[in-house]
Amino acid sequence: MKPGDIVEIEIEGIGQLRNRVADFD
Repeated sequence: MKPGDIVEIEIEGIGQLRNRVADFD
């Protein structure tokens, strides 16, 4: 696994969490 791939996964995860929070609002 390359560091770049890990960062991409983390960024995608944060985006999903933000979308979920927006749904609660």
